[in-house]
Amino acid sequence: MKSNAMSMILTPEQEQFIQNKLQTGKYRNAQEVLELAFKLLDEYEQADTDWINSVREKIDAAICQRHDAEPHYALRAHFVNVNAYRN
Repeated sequence: MKSNAMSMILTPEQEQFIQNKLQTGKYRNAQEVLELAFKLLDEYEQADTDWINSVREKIDAAICQRHDAEPHYALRAHFVNVNAYRN
């Protein structure tokens, strides 16, 4: 399997971030730090997409429910007719 390596230039802050993580002893090398960062970014974006889709479904359900209900103006007209009948 062919591996396509990518070179990139890190800012001094990014380099320091990686060095700080390596100094904790939790990671063997910079690649491990970046792999975890990319994994977490992917999970974050998926959770964000899932949340957006969930909100859209709730909005769609509320709109559908609203369309199934009698509109307020029709209810108002009904009560006006009932009150007129009572008088």
